[in-house]
Amino acid sequence: MKKCIFCLLILLFVSFAFGFVPDYWPTDGWRYDDSYDFQELEAYINRIFWKELHSLIIIKDGYVVYENYFKENGSQVSPDDLHALHSATKSINSLLVGIMIDNGYIPSEHIQVMEIFSDYIVENSSKEKYMIELRHVLENTCGFEWNEWAYSYADPRNIYNKFISSPDRVQFVLNLPIADAPGEKFVYNTGASHLVTAAIQRITGKSALEFAEENLFHPLGITEVIWPKDSQGINKGAGLNMIPKDMAKIGLLMLTEDIWEGKQLISKDWIEKSLQKMNRVSTNVYFGYHWWIYEHQNIEIISAYGYNDQRIYIIPSKSLVMVTTAAISSEFSLKLLEDYVLPSFE
Repeated sequence: MKKCIFCLLILLFVSFAFGFVPDYWPTDGWRYDDSYDFQELEAYINRIFWKELHSLIIIKDGYVVYENYFKENGSQVSPDDLHALHSATKSINSLLVGIMIDNGYIPSEHIQVMEIFSDYIVENSSKEKYMIELRHVLENTCGFEWNEWAYSYADPRNIYNKFISSPDRVQFVLNLPIADAPGEKFVYNTGASHLVTAAIQRITGKSALEFAEENLFHPLGITEVIWPKDSQGINKGAGLNMIPKDMAKIGLLMLTEDIWEGKQLISKDWIEKSLQKMNRVSTNVYFGYHWWIYEHQNIEIISAYGYNDQRIYIIPSKSLVMVTTAAISSEFSLKLLEDYVLPSFE
């Protein structure tokens, strides 16, 4: 009973925290508000990590209040340069799963993964493997034997490198032994996340890119993207490339409960589910359906998070979105947000 009450309180919090409605829609371009002072922010960037920060955009109440582009490998970054989102792609994939459910392609995220890939003959077959649901993949609790944090990504021993060099990435993941019962343990798994784009393609008959363009990107006015495919012709689960200002549109969409120009692009129910704190990763850090949730001084921060600090931050209580593209191995952008950006809006 207590657990049910707790879940209800979470849903109520999400419901009240979101729902911002801008006074215009940036489908064809952003509007600007230059009334804010970011001198301390810029001083910090120049002092610490400006050589590794490629772009920084801050959206407040639907307006661009800060926008800057730096250098990448000695060359000036342009506003129209596409950037690899890496694992921040996964949060967008989560939105696409919600759209699939809304449009009746699947009844829910509880569909079993092996039902989607029923024609695959897999190794290490077990009862637990056939219990894995799509939601477990989104939660990173699918239970496969996997640890991509054991070695650096440059180390050939990293299972991630074995996965990307496999001739059939879906088969590689489905063949993995089961280490934990589905839903039992959070284990960050980029390989399993690739199953999401593969599932979208199998279920809808369209590639993840085609499905996203039709149902998400085009309504937002996002027209320039690159989404590489694996050797089987499947868009990579963590491979989307996008310009920073279009990343910010994804953030604004989350602020508005996925309403854009009066149209509900993704159901409110799916967003509420996606942002529940299903797994505690560390102190004040949680994971939902491929979204990261942080708690900072009673402020909830939602994030799409990609390797080298590619980020889309959403702060509902401040009607704020922040986007970074970078080549930074640390969580520089989170410190930037907490120590310099959020205080600017107190």
